[in-house]
Amino acid sequence: MENLFNLFDVSLMLWALFTLTQLVFLAIVAVNVRSVKSPSGNPIQTPLVSVLIPLRNESDNVNDLIQTLTQQDYPNLEILLLDDQSEDDTWLKLLSMQWLHPTLLLYQGKALPEGWLGKNFACHQLADKARGQLLLFMDADVRLKPNAISAAVAILEQQQLDFMSVFPHQKTKTPYQNQILPLMDFFLYTFLPFPCIRKLPSPAFTAANGQWMLFTQKAYEMSGGHEAVKNKVIEDMAIAKNIKQKGLRMNTFTGSELIQCLMYPDDKSLKTGFGKNIFAAAGYSAFKLLTFLTFLFVVFISPYIWFPFYTLGIINIFIILTIRVLLARKFKHQMKEALLLHPIALWKGIQLAIASMQQYSRNNASWKGRPLNTSQSIKS
Repeated sequence: MENLFNLFDVSLMLWALFTLTQLVFLAIVAVNVRSVKSPSGNPIQTPLVSVLIPLRNESDNVNDLIQTLTQQDYPNLEILLLDDQSEDDTWLKLLSMQWLHPTLLLYQGKALPEGWLGKNFACHQLADKARGQLLLFMDADVRLKPNAISAAVAILEQQQLDFMSVFPHQKTKTPYQNQILPLMDFFLYTFLPFPCIRKLPSPAFTAANGQWMLFTQKAYEMSGGHEAVKNKVIEDMAIAKNIKQKGLRMNTFTGSELIQCLMYPDDKSLKTGFGKNIFAAAGYSAFKLLTFLTFLFVVFISPYIWFPFYTLGIINIFIILTIRVLLARKFKHQMKEALLLHPIALWKGIQLAIASMQQYSRNNASWKGRPLNTSQSIKS
């Protein structure tokens, strides 16, 4: 009987430690939901903003992209668009839109040099042509409310920032995307306390999204820009870390009120995109990735498996669901998926991560018809 009580005491202690771990993550989410804002306001100063957009095989996005840009209320813009050797009719679409909007500045990208990734080189070319005091890099699938650029410049001014990035609201088209894309917010806002991004100088507290990055020209040059990260798949995070290492001021925002993005038009492109990014984000380390995936499974899926045998597990499921509901309300996720399909969605995310590792190990990672730089050694 004494052994039984000792076993009970040990299991209770382990459960308490497990629950405390979950509560730490819940606290981070609660802080982030309260503190992370969309840019807002109007700037006092209106320096020239160069809007820099690389396009590769973006024919379907050209018309809506130009419309959203030409409707901006910011009074001092130049819009530069570079066709990055597209294999579709992106360039012809751009020319037709320039006929309607003669102020658009169009460029055709040069051949990709050795050692560069495509988007990074396209952004580098755009930066060389920009005249603005502020440089705004944007993806072709991003759509803006008319005051989006004004609000971004205002927040840069108000907080005296050298660099700011926005995580757009990710639009979805399929049930699979409804499950997978909210995991981006789940990982981002559960593991990183966002107030630390602005307040602490350590590059460990960094988040940025290449879909929307606004620099002062000086900050872009000091950080080394895209040239300093020319072979990085996760170039946005690498740039943000360079910004911090140079002692420059940065902050990161949600774009849920102003900026949205249909990142993937279908499930196949989602799987390809996540396959490109996940293993690279883990530093090409199988050990790091598998350790993190195991941690995710234990902390955020396993209670659904063992709570029928250990009734206190219902508390752990409640904590997980509270995290998902807070994020769903803040970032406009589908509530049904957040409440009912969390373990299924997270398991599918884990499968995507393993597929990404396999893709790189087989040396067949690619994006938009180009092989990625897989010269990085796969680390154990």
